[in-house]
Amino acid sequence: MKSKDLESTATLVPSALSTGRQDSIGSRRLAVLDRLEQLKEVKDGWYEGEGIALAPEGLDWLGHQMDGHYVETVLPLPGLYPNVQGGVTAEWSLPQIECGLEVDLKAHTGSWFDVDIETEVGIEERVLDLDSESDWCWMTDRLAFLAGKA
Repeated sequence: MKSKDLESTATLVPSALSTGRQDSIGSRRLAVLDRLEQLKEVKDGWYEGEGIALAPEGLDWLGHQMDGHYVETVLPLPGLYPNVQGGVTAEWSLPQIECGLEVDLKAHTGSWFDVDIETEVGIEERVLDLDSESDWCWMTDRLAFLAGKA
């Protein structure tokens, strides 16, 4: 699922994020916040002369939202990558399903998608308001279902 622009930053992903390892809430929180701090270092032109730097205030907002709505779940942590539009892509690799959320740091929205790995057919797509408790609940419920934890 990772595009070439996302793969170029894969070395920046802390192991707790890339493996989905289930650690204490404190270490999960630290892994997310550390990764978002790393993403603040991304500068304009970061990908072959293209790619917009990520707004620090947007990354702080995302960290706050993830801390309040996701970190305390038992779900795997996503890989977090910059995208060339100046947003963040969160990716989860689950058994037979790839999931992603393209986060617009300015609009506070996320474009959710999940795809069956075997058929490469999209299963669900939805735009989420990431300032909305109910949309975070939908996403965590969806991930739990897909991960077989529902």
